[in-house]
Amino acid sequence: MSELTVFLAPRGIAEGVKDVLKDLSAAQLIEPFIWIDDDGAAKNPVEAVRVERGSEYDTTLQEVVSTHRIDVLRLGVLVPVIGGEEPLDTGVERRIAELATSTSGGARVVRVRLLLARPGSAPTADAVCALDGWHNVLVAPEDARGPGMGHVALGPATGPADLGRFAAPVVAGVTGLWSDVEHAPLDDKPVLPGHLVRIARSFYRRLDTSVAEDSLRGKILAQEGGFPLPRENGAPVTYINDVALATRSMADALWRKHAGVLRGPRLAYEVIDSQRVGFWDALRMFFSFLWAALRNAPSAWYARVVNSVSTGVANAVHATVFGAAPSAYEVVVKGRTSQGDRASWSEIGYASEQLGGTMDSPGDDQHHAARVDLSDLWQDYSRAALTLADAGARSADLPPVQVGASRGILRRASDAVPGPSERFDQIPGIVAATVGTHSVDATDTLGIRELRDKLGALDQDPNIGLEARRTGAALDEWQRRGSNSFGVVVGQRIAGQFYATFQEVRELLARLRAAGEEPVEGSRRHKTLARWAQITFALLVLVIAVSAVAIAQDWLVWWQGALVILTAIVLWIVGLVIVFMRSQQELFQQLNKRKKGIADLEVDQANLRSGLRDLDRLASAYSQYLVWSRALGAFLAEPLGPDEVRTSHDGRIAWGLPKNTAIGYASPHSEEVSTAAEYLRQDLFGMGWLTSSWERLLGSAGTSLGIEGRDIAANPAVLWSEAGSGSGSPLERWSAALFAGTVTSTGAALMWDKARANLLGPKSELVRSLVGTVDVEVDGVTRSTSIDDFIAGVGEERPSGRADHFDRGVLTDSATTGGLTAVKDDVRHRSYVGIGSVSVVTQFSDGLSVDNLQLAPAAVADAQVSQWDVPAFPTAHAGGSAASGAAGVDSFEPPRAEEGFRF
Repeated sequence: MSELTVFLAPRGIAEGVKDVLKDLSAAQLIEPFIWIDDDGAAKNPVEAVRVERGSEYDTTLQEVVSTHRIDVLRLGVLVPVIGGEEPLDTGVERRIAELATSTSGGARVVRVRLLLARPGSAPTADAVCALDGWHNVLVAPEDARGPGMGHVALGPATGPADLGRFAAPVVAGVTGLWSDVEHAPLDDKPVLPGHLVRIARSFYRRLDTSVAEDSLRGKILAQEGGFPLPRENGAPVTYINDVALATRSMADALWRKHAGVLRGPRLAYEVIDSQRVGFWDALRMFFSFLWAALRNAPSAWYARVVNSVSTGVANAVHATVFGAAPSAYEVVVKGRTSQGDRASWSEIGYASEQLGGTMDSPGDDQHHAARVDLSDLWQDYSRAALTLADAGARSADLPPVQVGASRGILRRASDAVPGPSERFDQIPGIVAATVGTHSVDATDTLGIRELRDKLGALDQDPNIGLEARRTGAALDEWQRRGSNSFGVVVGQRIAGQFYATFQEVRELLARLRAAGEEPVEGSRRHKTLARWAQITFALLVLVIAVSAVAIAQDWLVWWQGALVILTAIVLWIVGLVIVFMRSQQELFQQLNKRKKGIADLEVDQANLRSGLRDLDRLASAYSQYLVWSRALGAFLAEPLGPDEVRTSHDGRIAWGLPKNTAIGYASPHSEEVSTAAEYLRQDLFGMGWLTSSWERLLGSAGTSLGIEGRDIAANPAVLWSEAGSGSGSPLERWSAALFAGTVTSTGAALMWDKARANLLGPKSELVRSLVGTVDVEVDGVTRSTSIDDFIAGVGEERPSGRADHFDRGVLTDSATTGGLTAVKDDVRHRSYVGIGSVSVVTQFSDGLSVDNLQLAPAAVADAQVSQWDVPAFPTAHAGGSAASGAAGVDSFEPPRAEEGFRF
């Protein structure tokens, strides 16, 4: 409260001024004020009422001045100079003035005495019209529409309401009470010396454009899920018809720039030539096999031969991977949890992190795994989405889409990044309870896939199979409609890379598992061959035994028997060698494969480590993608945020205002509003217009999170590297709040401020069309008029070359003939409220002595002048002599002085 107006008035007719000021306060047309009557002034502390917005609050003068910092205190004393009304004693006026001065803390006190007069009503004998040290102002008893226009002289007051109706607006203008305009004409004027009085009148015009502004604001800030065509320096911008081509091209550009971040390096396999086994090596291998077969240990022999190629690395990897983390292995390889449910992408990512941690050898340098910083990726993701929406060039690697010679933008926000309204929630309650999902985002490609798998598993369920099939059909149709969105395409790329890496990891794990296991099929074949060797050996022993018996019984000559035995042994050995050599192709292949497998093992292990890291990183990237897509989708759906400003149009004054005070309401046609909105949108929505709103939203993220976001509030860049979905991070909470609508963009107010500045500046010609027609309430009836007729010169510059005059009803004839009715000072102020305006003109006469005032009744004034008979004149000239018209022509009687001339 840097300024305060205090009124001091006696009870009686002056209270009509208070009543009218109170009504104006209820309509929020004037500032709060303090009212002190004669009863309150007599008490200590001085009792008063504070009038604010049409309500009265009891207080004291001392309380008001002691609890507020006041720079200017205006003390207005209402002095009724009307017959039968007792004004306040001048001692009371001085005492209250001294009290206000001494207790207001050095505030500048402007003292004004406001004389309330009407012609034909004499003041009381003790009424003092002028005091030294005060601005003595007589409220002109007249009413006019505007300065320089004719006026209506007011007759005697019929009561407080009649007096207050015409005097209160003048009192408000003189004492600086009108709100929304800096109009206090006496603050900087010196007090006239002596007992001089000024006559004052005031004109007020308020052009209320709230209805027109609300309509214009709604059209300018209308978002409704669409993007306006930007205009900037004549550069052409057009809407993109082939949405799929535009979004996939932008996604390709984004992927080319950041594909290396989401896929680590892979080692290439060495090319190793197969080695042939020599004859003697094969022969030695045969005799060792033969010995193993005779000992009934063919499997051990086979394993020893195969494992003769070093398998230490394979065994170590096999024990590490398949022994230390069996649960993670099952999730990654089989894609199922320990309960048999299909593993989600987040579970696969977590299992990959676990499995990757077991791949480090105990001798390796141990270190904590750190999440890869993908902030550059998400910043480019947001830049690309915004570029598709407003054609702004934000990155050389992600240029705007070109459509011929023009830049192209998408028509709908859902084509850039789907928002909350594009979420799929058509899942019946019983199905949602079974699958554990009530809705899914349009950008959640992996979530949609998992939901479809769960619905497919319920397809044959006798209870909910039908609902599951219907939900699946609705899901497919919904996904088809949004498949061309840029956000969806980016999600598909990340999801596709995730599953490709997942398949690669599964294959590598299978290779490592095979490297650590014995070849069962080869071992079985050699067991069969060993059985044949044992059988033929038994037959050989039988032949040797029979031959030995034959020699002993002289059935054969010794040399013949020996020849038989030798022949049998040679045939046995040769036969087994031939069969063994023919059946060992698989063994030799296995040995070569084993050698190559051992050579590839370290490559597989290194690639597995990279693959597991990629899988973990892709899962983390996908989780961050989900939350950033939510944030971008919610922002692009309403980039300016909700337009929460709603102007109240209640409290119109429909009756009682004098001619000098008028309130008009701009009433443009809808076509005029649409035209103005289109012109303004061309200036407001230039290329890249979304950047400021997006950066402002990011900058306020920490504040919207409260105490948990203090780090982000200190450094908003931290938000880009925060963890994503399912982590409970500040980024996820902020994104969820955006998606739910509890946190919104705040660009609407700023955009409207720019629009209004354009209307009051470069686009001021549009204001004329918006306020050209004005509705005015006159005695409860609304009538339309032009803006010029409504303003009636109030607020315009004072015209030169013409003198304006006050009504002479309260001035003596000598003052009138002396030119003292002329306007001496004309104080004008105009301010803008939106595109509307508040204009006040207060006019003052030159200083008049009290003797120049004629406040006595007309009868008294007539008694003070000498009688003088006015000669009779004919009212018409009939021609001829005076005698001929003396009897037949009516006399002419000139107007009397008390009637006066009124213009």
